[in-house]
Amino acid sequence: MTTGTDNRRRSPAPAVHRETLRLLAWHEGNLLFMRAQMRLKGLLGDDTEHALLMAALVVTDDDVEGVQLSVYSAEVLAEIHLIARDISESAWLSALHWSREHHAQIREDARQAAERAELQALHVSEVEYEGQRYKSWPWRGDSMASIVYEAAVMPAAGHYRITEMQSDRMIATVAGLQDARAITRYAASHDGG
Repeated sequence: MTTGTDNRRRSPAPAVHRETLRLLAWHEGNLLFMRAQMRLKGLLGDDTEHALLMAALVVTDDDVEGVQLSVYSAEVLAEIHLIARDISESAWLSALHWSREHHAQIREDARQAAERAELQALHVSEVEYEGQRYKSWPWRGDSMASIVYEAAVMPAAGHYRITEMQSDRMIATVAGLQDARAITRYAASHDGG
């Protein structure tokens, strides 16, 4: 993996090199065993397909793929690719494709979880006003701006009234929802006061 400022690849710490080498070497040995077993049986069994998938998960992991590996780890990685292709090139390519998609999904799930955690740090409250239920826009507990409420069930079309709830003062009535939200955002800001 390269950065935007230089063309050097990330280089993990020495302890990571040892762990990566150990993990790659284990998968290399496992694939060697599976290849020998396949030659004896004459077919690609479930165990061998599973071993290919597990090896693919390791070689496409962010700690291996796109990282500058030690010379030893790089050699073992190259051997894994050779052995796996020797077992079944199509099964190996399929396993690599699946594992890359799997890692991408894991990263996306982690991104969404972080986003949800950030939103949980924001406050959301509900109120009832003139018989209608309103939900606040997310706001931080240390926010100095006003809290903005929007109808829980927003009509798809019509006019939208912007009202200051404490004084019941009407700020504006507009036809577009986006315009109403923009005016509300400004009215609740420090600048709009």
